[in-house]
Amino acid sequence: MHRDIASSALNVLLGVYLAVTSLLWHHDAANLVTGLAVALLAIAAGLLARRRPGAFWADLPLAAWLAATIWIFPHHGWASWNLAMVAIGLALVPITMRLFPELPPGERRSEA
Repeated sequence: MHRDIASSALNVLLGVYLAVTSLLWHHDAANLVTGLAVALLAIAAGLLARRRPGAFWADLPLAAWLAATIWIFPHHGWASWNLAMVAIGLALVPITMRLFPELPPGERRSEA
């Protein structure tokens, strides 16, 4: 349960970060709209995942689209690196949820 909350929070933070950087950095109209759309969808997926854990899988197409826009639209300066890092972060959320499932409370190791 704690891992789900942390994953949802990470998703929302990545979306907020992408929205803020899309608004603050110099972007043309296509990059601005794409950045804000992906940011809002990532925030929505993070919030929805609190009720439906499968919502994290929406991050994979969002990450793929964000990575593709690096080559589709021209970017200024560090914007390409920023988009790449956010895309990697969005892709890692559902992948790590799948690869490292949370153990039920009775099966967890106690740290002593």
